[in-house]
Amino acid sequence: MELYKARNAIRPVQEKEVEQQLEGTMHEKPSLIMLLSAKQEASRLLGEDAENRQARQMIMRRNDYRNAVVSFCNTALLLISVFSPHPLQTRKSSV
Repeated sequence: MELYKARNAIRPVQEKEVEQQLEGTMHEKPSLIMLLSAKQEASRLLGEDAENRQARQMIMRRNDYRNAVVSFCNTALLLISVFSPHPLQTRKSSV
């Protein structure tokens, strides 16, 4: 995950440098289609599609875990309140 974040942090600077080098080589501004194609090819060669998918999956798993913990806690509180002979007391904050 850190590698993903670090790579995304420096990526715009590197892309701008490459654009300037390309412009200097071609002696004219490259077309938008050429730039997009080059970015897609660079992503493909670096395997970033797979990295992005893995990062999204890690985030989804983390969120699923958090949701499961919250659901478990809510269920536990509900069961305690239903089966406990003493109702759960709520604290009143002193304002």
